[in-house]
Amino acid sequence: MSHYYTLARPYAKAVFNSALAKNKLQDWQTVLQILTAAIETQKLSHMISDPRFSNEAWLMCLNKIYADMLPNLEKKFSEEINNFLKLLLEYQRLYVLPDILTLYKRLVAMHQGILVVQVSSPFEINETQKKKLTEALEKRYQIKMEMNYHLDKDLLGGVMMRSRGFVIDGSVRGHLRRLKNDLMR
Repeated sequence: MSHYYTLARPYAKAVFNSALAKNKLQDWQTVLQILTAAIETQKLSHMISDPRFSNEAWLMCLNKIYADMLPNLEKKFSEEINNFLKLLLEYQRLYVLPDILTLYKRLVAMHQGILVVQVSSPFEINETQKKKLTEALEKRYQIKMEMNYHLDKDLLGGVMMRSRGFVIDGSVRGHLRRLKNDLMR
């Protein structure tokens, strides 16, 4: 999966700032989740790059999707969503919606004082282990954490944790690298 964070960042920040100012953080997150899920469906994902599908057709389609999913939206909020979609369509950035959602969620978490941590492991981590790891890290760093786990078959063992520019390398490869560096001194 490709990431277009550089392209998505200004959109995510703009949506976040608007949502924060209007106290609609959760509403925008829901809308972004619905729109992302829609364009990631097999049927719509193939149509993103199809020049026969006009911006107006996309706008009608996406408006229908979120309107059906969220029938009680305020008219003013619907207009904001519509303007956001027009902007993405005008600059042909609809394909970055998944990354806008990811970055938006990170901004919300930072605003709420939650540190989002990516945990890589070569094996599945069970719920008990996840809970213990989260509790230990929250206690050590004194901050609420949201842990996102994924498998990384390139790791030999252990775990690798990344967040906001810091890395905790508890992998076997990391231990071997540190051991080699220590022995070379």
